[in-house]
Amino acid sequence: MKKVLVMIATVMSLGNGIMEAATSALPINGTNYVYATDGYSKIEIKDIPEKVMQAVEKENPGCYFFEAYIGYQGGQTVYKIELIDQAGESFFIVVNDKGESIK
Repeated sequence: MKKVLVMIATVMSLGNGIMEAATSALPINGTNYVYATDGYSKIEIKDIPEKVMQAVEKENPGCYFFEAYIGYQGGQTVYKIELIDQAGESFFIVVNDKGESIK
């Protein structure tokens, strides 16, 4: 019984360490980003380039920026942005550094 309890405690502590590592802040260019498990790092809305902001606003008029993430696909910088429409529904879009939608 004692071995079982020790084994459970060990597994739980390993699981907590893995989860903590997956969501810890990583310093990139002097800014702390929170690493998301889908390969994107959370950024502040103000850190989205103006060109990207304008393109997203043009394609999604009346929507509000809620959260933003940065990542890399095919050697290019991409942004995963959560928007909220006028009905209060949230949705994600993924765009490159020019603001072009990526499917």
